[in-house]
Amino acid sequence: MVFGWFRKDKTPAAKPAALAHPPDNDPLCLVFIPALVAILHRAETVHGSPLDQVQVEAIRDKAA
Repeated sequence: MVFGWFRKDKTPAAKPAALAHPPDNDPLCLVFIPALVAILHRAETVHGSPLDQVQVEAIRDKAA
């Protein structure tokens, strides 16, 4: 915890009860979503020339 570095006393901070033990039936999960700029840069590199507006919008609409 970053803010713990700035505390005067060095005793570890207590974690909130909700973060201590997450429930096993938690429906949330981490999903990697690449940045749109990275996707567009790759498409432009593969295409070999700058993309036009229609191509950019098509890639944007299909992106996660």
